[in-house]
Amino acid sequence: MGLDTVTTFPLEVYVTAFALDSVGNRGVLSQTSVALSVADGETADTVILVAGRTFALPQGGTVADAIYSRNRNEVYFTNIDLDQVEIFDIATNSFKTPVAVGSRPWGIALWPRDTLGTHADTIVVANSGGTNMSIVDMSLSPPVETRRHALPNFIIHRVRTDPTEGTGGDRLALIIEEHDFSDRPQFLGMVCRVTTGSTLCAQDSIIAVYSTTPTIDQGATFASRGTIRWENLTACKAADPVSTGEFCDDVVATEGLVAATGTLTLTDVAGNAETVTIDGKVYTFQTTLINNDGNVLRGADFTASIANLTAAINLDGGSVGTAYAAVTTLHPSVFVSASGGSVMIVTAKKYCNSCSPNWRGGTAGNAITTDELLANGSWGGATLTGGIGSGEPESHFFFESATTSPGAGADTLQIILHRDRQTTTVLSAASTVTVNFAKLGFRDTTFVRN
Repeated sequence: MGLDTVTTFPLEVYVTAFALDSVGNRGVLSQTSVALSVADGETADTVILVAGRTFALPQGGTVADAIYSRNRNEVYFTNIDLDQVEIFDIATNSFKTPVAVGSRPWGIALWPRDTLGTHADTIVVANSGGTNMSIVDMSLSPPVETRRHALPNFIIHRVRTDPTEGTGGDRLALIIEEHDFSDRPQFLGMVCRVTTGSTLCAQDSIIAVYSTTPTIDQGATFASRGTIRWENLTACKAADPVSTGEFCDDVVATEGLVAATGTLTLTDVAGNAETVTIDGKVYTFQTTLINNDGNVLRGADFTASIANLTAAINLDGGSVGTAYAAVTTLHPSVFVSASGGSVMIVTAKKYCNSCSPNWRGGTAGNAITTDELLANGSWGGATLTGGIGSGEPESHFFFESATTSPGAGADTLQIILHRDRQTTTVLSAASTVTVNFAKLGFRDTTFVRN
């Protein structure tokens, strides 16, 4: 058809074609394979030609979303099947080495520097199979996932009383319907609040706007309904109501707080029965995986050993029951903030419910111990290091239950509030209680209720 000689794009082309069957019937089709109702083959279908080439993903997979970086003249694709971001270099028309991110990456966005369209060499990836976003520095060679930002799920209760369901004529039944809204991000955009009098983004106000995928735990009332949320990826201030769409990881002020970190480096694949220990929790590498808490498949090389250990610590990424034992529990006091190749970096969480002491933020994280029995690997030190500041809240409250019981002439609403899981408070119906939520730190890996 001579289309290979076309040099001006876009170009409108008219295509006429027909076909004969085995008995001589003639039919005419459009380029969309829909029969055209015109006479005797006098048919023209319009096609718009544009310039372009098709490149296959080097390792296969499926693209969920993509974005172009003008800074680096690269296109970034989320490969939802392989848990990685593909990097395509426009200048060379070739793919670079992909960067591993969280589970089932979907939405992707650039980190803003101002409100005029300037961006940093950092991308944010919504991990739809996990409950977090990956922050990836693309300026490094190779690019590195510098951290994962955990996202909140929201448990909303519809609370009502019903006298017909109570025990005895003078009792009310307290009925609580729970709706657990998913914390799995899907589509993603990035915005910021500016520094006063400027178009530059304030360094503590880089905000992700994202949608979530619905789950069955939302209940029939909210079936198949996603949500739109926003999350500040750079700061979390107790006195600032716009620091997050609902709440921060810790609602207490932690200005100047720097988390402690530790680095594990492997020079070869981990050996069978070799171990890595973090804050007392032991991870055991195995050639054949046995389903005990902390067991990790050693893999074929050090990259696989690091990837599987990362998945076991964060309970994110990898194949449960294949990369690590299905009964493995989330590490209570650290998470892997970056990993790839032969290196894994762990970062202290601010609060650990099962630890003593509970607070692990800032300098407290420097006490977290690390150890290993590895022939070809080691930690950078015997403890995490680099933690700065304290910022520990005075108390942590977890709303756990509400019940009713008969009282003298009136029902009593009993609300159990645990302060550091030690004390119980009973409030009468006549009581008036004011709670300043700006001074309470809500932190729990499994639920947050208020």
